[in-house]
Amino acid sequence: MFRYLISLSFISLFLSVFSMNAIPAPTMNYPLSLTFDNTEIPSVKFRNEVVWAEGVHGKGVYFDEKNNLGVVNLPNDFFKGDFTVSAWINVYLGTGRQRAILAKNIYIKNQREWVMMVDTNNKLAVYYNSGTPWERLESKTIPEPGKWYQVTLTVKNKTISLYVNGKIETTKELSGLLKPTPAPLTLGGVDNAGSLIQEFFGVIDTVTFFDRALSADEVTAMYVPTDKKHTIPEYKRINLWSGGDYPKPEQFLRFKNIRFAKVKARMPEQDSFVWQHGPSIIRFKGKFYASFGANAGQENTVGEKILMTTSEDGIHWAPCKIIGDIAAQDVGRSHGVFLEHDGKLWTFHARFVKKGIPHVIGDAFPDLSMEAYLLDESTQNWEYKGIVGKGIWPYHEPFKLSNGNWIVSGMDEDWRSAVAISNGNDLLKWNSIKVRNGGMAYHGTEANLWTKDQQHLTLLIRNEQPFQNNFNRALISFSNDYGKTWSLPIESDMPMTASKPACGVLSTGQRFLINNLAITVHSRSMLHIAVGRSGEETLSKVWTIRDVKEPIPEGAFQAASFAYPHAAEYDGKLYIIYSVGAVGAGGNNNHIELVIIPVEELNID
Repeated sequence: MFRYLISLSFISLFLSVFSMNAIPAPTMNYPLSLTFDNTEIPSVKFRNEVVWAEGVHGKGVYFDEKNNLGVVNLPNDFFKGDFTVSAWINVYLGTGRQRAILAKNIYIKNQREWVMMVDTNNKLAVYYNSGTPWERLESKTIPEPGKWYQVTLTVKNKTISLYVNGKIETTKELSGLLKPTPAPLTLGGVDNAGSLIQEFFGVIDTVTFFDRALSADEVTAMYVPTDKKHTIPEYKRINLWSGGDYPKPEQFLRFKNIRFAKVKARMPEQDSFVWQHGPSIIRFKGKFYASFGANAGQENTVGEKILMTTSEDGIHWAPCKIIGDIAAQDVGRSHGVFLEHDGKLWTFHARFVKKGIPHVIGDAFPDLSMEAYLLDESTQNWEYKGIVGKGIWPYHEPFKLSNGNWIVSGMDEDWRSAVAISNGNDLLKWNSIKVRNGGMAYHGTEANLWTKDQQHLTLLIRNEQPFQNNFNRALISFSNDYGKTWSLPIESDMPMTASKPACGVLSTGQRFLINNLAITVHSRSMLHIAVGRSGEETLSKVWTIRDVKEPIPEGAFQAASFAYPHAAEYDGKLYIIYSVGAVGAGGNNNHIELVIIPVEELNID
């Protein structure tokens, strides 16, 4: 059961550790101290079965992707006045992302009250709303993984203070009282309206709530040092690169024969489309087709449309036309992928309602669906076939599995990696499968797909929250049952900027990966292709496709960035279509460009 600190004599004895002249014992209705010595935990409701670990006193609760949210049963008005909150934490991993210890927030509903966390710089921090969200306190201390730390937050009148191990680290004046919200108080993560974010990774023990602000001396007296330590699980990356030390950009290989073509210029003054992004390409019965998303406003907002264009040679492209422009309120339609099947050409695209909210988890794309269209070859119009799948935005063209189903990879409504599987050969019925985070609590999204034998699958995933801060690497997940279940995504050793990748297998049997491979954080200034040897599952050579620092190639646009590639191979040539950031336009306000590379130049055997 929980231990309740209600004995005044105990508090007096506790505080006398600090000073021979004992500080007057606090008068209080609580404190309420949550410790985890028993399996019965009536005051905390956990999302999943509790995993126990050695605590600072007795047992603690281990938090990771599987067991990382508890809702504390505390009166909602507890934080309206002065209060103190204290918790013992043992951090297993903090690098590169925010990990909540205690939180009273639902970000997606704008219920922002306060959160105590390990921040992206590994320091302890408190974000709070006292009138102008967010304000922030930060510790000087960086917790060492495996060691125990007592973190204490006090709020008194208009002062908020953060303590670590009994010592004050920072204090600020509040602009007003903390703004109360109906958000629940959560332990070890944030329940963002059903989506779990900011997951803690480590052990938490002895969380104590006081209905008043302890003084600095009282906080100091409350801290009892410990030399207990935990052994941190060894972190291993999946091997995806086998070419020795990963080369520096200036060491990348260069193509002897490479040709560029302008597919669609950004020209909002003529067609109103400010935003263009996410192209895909296919050749069907001798003609090239390309599609992408376009918007007269900001990306991922209602009114977004699908543009389609064609070419006889891949170099000269016809004017674009809109497809799927079906009258509906609060609907956006965006980029997708092609499929040739039984002599017919299909295209599958994303559909969302209201406003998409990029980079915010929890209804990021409300009611996200996949729509299908079928080409009428006699008229070159696209017949709308309706919504064919829920919770999937397709990023890699479907391919057929050996069990007769088709599979497509991409992301779900929460901007997390997902796949969808057809009902056999029926392309009008797809079931989506979410691919969730691993114990390292990554945020993986926008996935592409490799297959070894149309049964064993490898998902290559955009990594938004890397293990090492400011150094992104691709996430990898595996399925051995035709995509029905997936391993927890783990970071690979392959550098890859946080952007949608494109991957596939050449006719030579070589796997390839196209993305902004070698640049840290979110930079998209260089576009590369990495290739492996025939039959191997790792990559070992890398070529530069385009670099914004280099002269503009013949047939190409002046560029600020490159992103969201898609590739298809025909007649010994690899056709790679991608977005080109228009200089001075900002965001994903892009041109659409194509590069053609002879496959023989990618042979490394």
